[in-house]
Amino acid sequence: MRRIIWLLILMASVWLGVAIESDPGYALLAYHTWTVEMPLWFAVLLWLISVLLLSLVFKGAKQVWRWRATLQRWHQHRRQQRVTAYSQAGALAWLEGDVTRAEQQLAAAARVSSEPLIYYLGAALAAKQQAHSRTTYLQQAEQAMPTAHKVIQLTRAQLQIAQGDTAAARDTLQALCAEFPGEKSVLRALQQVYVLLADWQPLHDLLPVLRQYHVLPKPAWEALAQQVYRAYFLAALQQQQDIASVQAAWHALSKTLQHDVMIVSYYAQCLLAAALHVPAEALLRRALSHAWQREWIICYGRVQASDAYKPVQTAEKWLLAHVDDADLLLTLGQLCVHAKLWGKAKQYAETSLRMQPQPQTYFLLAQLAEQLGDKEAVQHYYRDGLQHALRSAKTPL
Repeated sequence: MRRIIWLLILMASVWLGVAIESDPGYALLAYHTWTVEMPLWFAVLLWLISVLLLSLVFKGAKQVWRWRATLQRWHQHRRQQRVTAYSQAGALAWLEGDVTRAEQQLAAAARVSSEPLIYYLGAALAAKQQAHSRTTYLQQAEQAMPTAHKVIQLTRAQLQIAQGDTAAARDTLQALCAEFPGEKSVLRALQQVYVLLADWQPLHDLLPVLRQYHVLPKPAWEALAQQVYRAYFLAALQQQQDIASVQAAWHALSKTLQHDVMIVSYYAQCLLAAALHVPAEALLRRALSHAWQREWIICYGRVQASDAYKPVQTAEKWLLAHVDDADLLLTLGQLCVHAKLWGKAKQYAETSLRMQPQPQTYFLLAQLAEQLGDKEAVQHYYRDGLQHALRSAKTPL
């Protein structure tokens, strides 16, 4: 088959040579005043050579491009190997507790990597004890990926908390919250900072936002609200805040929180401190009708209603179901003092003292003895009350 092909090529070459010899023809190229004349076969040959050269140039350029792409892939692979080596070394150093080496390895990974953000942040976390280095890494992370501003600032706040600069972390997160309103991760971090600072008023203002954006699961939100309002009403009691704002905060509470033992107790004491004895008495009476709590019973003993006999009658009804409750007996003694029922007051206080000695009971009996003019009894109750308080505190006499 090959011989036949070569034979055909030979025959074609002979025919072509004879044809050119008999009639070579010519080709004329003209441009303005310039003309070039040549045999036709030479023009065809020149065209074929030109096509061949162009083909070789294109193939060479394509091959060079392929070599360049291969070299780039090799460089990328080599760089990725270095990034992997540095990042693994940094992670292992971190796990071993060698934060200095971890910082160095992660910073080296960031310098080599085409996506250095995560390594700069890791280096910043490793360098949390070095403020200058930490700030530098965060700035480099911001330059490497400006679109990651949120996560960089969250990392900054985390480092500030780790350094004990919680106030600075609060400022960072407040600014971030203004930039990204409703962002769950930012709101969650801000809430945690407020708790660390015991900054209850802004946390109180943040509670509706946390609920609106479902930042916390419902049980966690309710637990936080309980903590916030307990602290809020305790602060209101200690700082004697405006009672109108305290009452507004109370009415804004959920039914669940309005039955919390400590919140009810603090709010009732706020009312009593503001001499609002009628609403305080009603609040405690309703609360005690749902649950029997020692804190509420003790608060009820401080009620000074205009009708002094009514609270006494209410407490005596409770006594039918709680005969052995020393706190209720003490409360009855206090209410009887306000009602000027001296004999009843002394009887209830002495019974309470026999059941459960308490400094408050000794103090009440000393006041009654003073009211009745029994100076010896006054000294006796004050002395015994002091001794009991010291024993309770485990203080040597």
